[in-house]
This record gives sequence, C-alpha cells and structure tokens, in this order.
Amino acid sequence: MKNTLLVCFFLIHSLALFCQSNKVKFIAKIGSSINSVYDPGSWAYKFSPLLFGFDSSKKLTEKFIANAELYFIRKGTYSKKDDSGKRDQNYEFDYLIFSPQLTYELFKNPQLEVSIGPYLGYAISARASFDASNNFVDYKHDQFKDFDFGLDFSFRKYFKISNLKFVIQPKYQLGLITFSYTKHSSFQLMVGVYLNKV
Repeated sequence: MKNTLLVCFFLIHSLALFCQSNKVKFIAKIGSSINSVYDPGSWAYKFSPLLFGFDSSKKLTEKFIANAELYFIRKGTYSKKDDSGKRDQNYEFDYLIFSPQLTYELFKNPQLEVSIGPYLGYAISARASFDASNNFVDYKHDQFKDFDFGLDFSFRKYFKISNLKFVIQPKYQLGLITFSYTKHSSFQLMVGVYLNKV
C-alpha cells in the first residue's frame, strides 16, 4: 500500500509539472459511484462514496479535446437480499484508474462535452465477506486479475462560480476483462474544479 501511494504521488506530481509546462488544464475531482458486475440476477448495485483524483485536458482543435484522468475508486457489489433481508456476500475492490479520452464539444454556451475512451485499472486491494457480519478477508485468489480494462463514456457540463470553473461529469464504465469470474459495471458522478487559469 505504501509503495502504491508513492507511485500515485509521483504520477500526480509529474502530471502537474507537465500541465504547467505545456499549458494543459488541470482539474481536481471528487465523486461517488454505484457499482456491480455482469450478473444482475444474483448481484445488486452497491453505492460507494470513495472516488477522487485528477484530470488534465488539452485542446486539439476547435471542437476536440484530449483528456487524461487518474483517480482512485472503490468498486464492489453484494448479493441480493435473501428472504430474511440479509446479504450473504459482500465485495470491495479498490482501484487506481487511468483513462485517456477523446472529448467533443457539443455546445459552446452552455458548455457541454461528450467523452469516450478506454480505461485501465489496477486493483490495489480486494476484500470479501461471506456472512452477514461483514467480516472482510483478502480476496486476491489465483483467478483474480489485478489489471482491469474497459470502455469509458461520459458527459461534461461546465459552469463558473465567481472566478472558479467547475465541471460535473456523469460517467459509465463497462469492464471488458473477467477479473474474478465476472466483469465490472460502474456508474460514476464526478465534480471537479480547475486548478489553473482557464
């Protein structure tokens, strides 16, 4: 965990220096997500308030922008409730996500954009509970894949308050890799603020 945090700090510091030297816009983001896996018959969507990271953007043409996101998210799912109202399985997966995206400006005023691209995730930790008491244990078994890959689709709506520029970004991530017998499905909502002048 300590090494992972050091790598995150190095990547964020390098990204900040790159943004300053190349006139790239730099955005800090927080958010939440609702996550599950590809088997809606057995598993329910689970809310997570843990989502934070950074985004960078650089204008390519009048309408197209290149974006790159680096952020932490807790994904997961749990089994649907039984007849007694209890859940017998609960999962939590902590990921570091990198997502390069191509963004297209739909409207100038109000500013609205749509983004699409791949994402690559690394599982920092994986935990599971197999009883209603939620006593979690490590879940990185032999078939568990540390790396996740999929598609990322989102909208970006911008607004200003005083001299600060903000973005609201609803997003959907579709996992394409079977990380542990199944694949991820994640709805996310992010709010960000620009850290340099726009």
